[in-house]
Amino acid sequence: MPKLPSAARATLVCAVTLQPIAGHRPASSTVKFLAGGRDIELWLAPVAGTRLLAPIRVQVANMLGNIVVQAVEFQATAQSPARAAITPQ
Repeated sequence: MPKLPSAARATLVCAVTLQPIAGHRPASSTVKFLAGGRDIELWLAPVAGTRLLAPIRVQVANMLGNIVVQAVEFQATAQSPARAAITPQ
């Protein structure tokens, strides 16, 4: 397990499967490989003061090796509900 920032130690790790629906090349060997039940993991960490989970790591096994994208730093601050309601979009 990789070393994560202390705020992200309570993580939820989910197994992901790829089910191509649209926007892909059906004959692609990469799409066929990933849709074949290969290892894909998504790591989610709680955002303090909210009921949200933020993605902090994704790991995908592909034909050339593993691809890992991981947050180096994870910070989140929650706004009070009153302030969030008056903040212009």
